[in-house]
Amino acid sequence: IARQILVIRGQKVMIDADLAALYDVPTKRLNEQVKRNPGRFPGDFVFAPTRAERDDPEVGGRVGSLTS
Repeated sequence: IARQILVIRGQKVMIDADLAALYDVPTKRLNEQVKRNPGRFPGDFVFAPTRAERDDPEVGGRVGSLTS
């Protein structure tokens, strides 16, 4: 799990697909639940990357949305 955690803008984040795999659910379902039930997730759970962060080779182009 540690290698799936990225540090962006000083925050530790995981890509939604990696987090969904950890919980053995489809990425689409994880994102639906976050949108439908915002009160069940911490306020800093969703992280919106900038274009430069999405293009960063360290992230590997895997970023669609991130969770922190």
